[in-house]
Amino acid sequence: MTPEAYVAHATSSRLRIKIPAKRGDGGYFAVLQDEFIRFSGFERVEVSAPAASILFVDPGIQRQLIAEVAETRGLFRLLEGKGAEEPIARRVLEPLEQTSRKLKDFTGEELDLTTAVFVALLGVGTFQVLRGNLALPPWYTAFWYALGVFTKLMVDKADAKKQEIDP
Repeated sequence: MTPEAYVAHATSSRLRIKIPAKRGDGGYFAVLQDEFIRFSGFERVEVSAPAASILFVDPGIQRQLIAEVAETRGLFRLLEGKGAEEPIARRVLEPLEQTSRKLKDFTGEELDLTTAVFVALLGVGTFQVLRGNLALPPWYTAFWYALGVFTKLMVDKADAKKQEIDP
């Protein structure tokens, strides 16, 4: 029986197809990779048996052609419209990342969203202390969140420096 597959990710030059029924089947994915490398001149074809996926990289990816070849050779049947839903974290984070990029552009790379939130929360905490409002939730929460944002900022910067050193 031909396994069912779905598109997990697609751009103009990359296409990732998942085949859940074959997860962990290294032999199947080795055959899959050989068949597609033999079939055409894709720039790159990568398989991952643990992830149950095959990645095609080429400037002119043609999803329909891949689906026809796979079905004709009995490799898999590509289901249209079925696939992994975009994770909620990605749906939430994408607009925040766009806002951060716009803020960096606006401030000449001086300020990103994380830093702006840190400064704002630190300011709210300081304002609450100066007003004499020492009740725990207002100023304590602001400082706590400021610390969390600051810590994340430092980790992100350390990761960026590490990537510059070890590309």
